[in-house]
Amino acid sequence: MRVRTAVLSIAVTVLAVACGGGGDAGTAGSWEDRLAQLPFIDPAEATAYVTMGDLAAAAGLADITWPPAEGEDPLEALGVLGGLGDSAVAVPFPPVVSLNAVELVEELRDTIGVGLEDLDWLATASAPPMEATIGGGRVDADAAAAALGDGPPWRLGQGEDLEADFEAVTPLDPLGRPITVTVVDGTLGWSTVAEGVTPLADGGPSLADVEPLRRLIALADEEGCYAVEATSSEEGGTQMVCTLPEVGEGPQVVLMGVGLEDPQAEADRIRAVDTRDRIDAIEVTVDDDLVRVDVDHADDVPARVVRNLLTQLDPLVPGFG
Repeated sequence: MRVRTAVLSIAVTVLAVACGGGGDAGTAGSWEDRLAQLPFIDPAEATAYVTMGDLAAAAGLADITWPPAEGEDPLEALGVLGGLGDSAVAVPFPPVVSLNAVELVEELRDTIGVGLEDLDWLATASAPPMEATIGGGRVDADAAAAALGDGPPWRLGQGEDLEADFEAVTPLDPLGRPITVTVVDGTLGWSTVAEGVTPLADGGPSLADVEPLRRLIALADEEGCYAVEATSSEEGGTQMVCTLPEVGEGPQVVLMGVGLEDPQAEADRIRAVDTRDRIDAIEVTVDDDLVRVDVDHADDVPARVVRNLLTQLDPLVPGFG
């Protein structure tokens, strides 16, 4: 159990350098609604990873245009939104967007009738090798049908789920695994397994059924977060980092955790961390089993640096794993 508290404490230290933005946190629909469209992952069997990002809101914060205007480079805009350079915003993209951005920009519209620049928000659930993503904005179901044929759903590639074929790669999977694609009420969905699009298409079990995760994502909605990253597992509890739409005064990043062995002791450990060289203020509160950390105005450190540190740091925590 000590692993959980150590991870939360060290994450707070790193998060103290995060940057945030200002403006509205999204188009119609809430992150909680979108969680209910992502496939169920049982935290007792695997760690559920969730990322959610509002590209349109982040673009407003970064003072760029999304979708890019005619003649503008979508890859350059994606770089800013993803936190490259000194960008103060960092949208957590699905893995395939990070790995295959060039192919997605150049080939996705020809492949499925919808372009990456048609999506104003993205939400992904994964328990590798399963990965499912949904997104919305300007999704044209007729254009998708024209590109893919009868459906939805549609199938890109041949063979069984998760079966790689490097001779048949697509923009949605550089390993050439079959991808199931659907469009439902203006929302695009794709997954490495056919069942991954079932909650979007037909309802049924979803990540919203994981109550600790649903609870934290609902709090992200209340805060108006434009970027959300969360994990949930039986061993590690449930934790979330969300970036707030503020660039000046007030908290920029909120870290929340539930399922900790001793929430009050964890709060005391966080308060003891010396963060004076990184932030102006840090506020730690405990509400029953919920530990919440608000990080106030930080130094000008690119947001992407923070996210990369978080993903690389866990194995270095004493006792981790």
